[in-house]
Amino acid sequence: MTRKLGVFCLMLLCCLTVSATFMNLRYEKTNFRYGPEVTFPLKFTWNGLGLPVEILKEQGSWVYVQDSEGDYGWIQRRMLTKKEWCL
Repeated sequence: MTRKLGVFCLMLLCCLTVSATFMNLRYEKTNFRYGPEVTFPLKFTWNGLGLPVEILKEQGSWVYVQDSEGDYGWIQRRMLTKKEWCL
């Protein structure tokens, strides 16, 4: 019984620590920046609707995200949506 409880707790812990938050880009054009303010320079601009990104960090109204190709940068939270798009 103790062994089963231990295995269950380990599985639950693994599920909780691996959960990632993914959202999609809301607009056709999104600027990725080097830092969490408009005063930071542009890193690159994504042209396309609905790119899925993983949220790595949050700071105020800004989020640090990474796309499926490994590119990352800061964008404003309002640029994201939970709506799923067909690419």
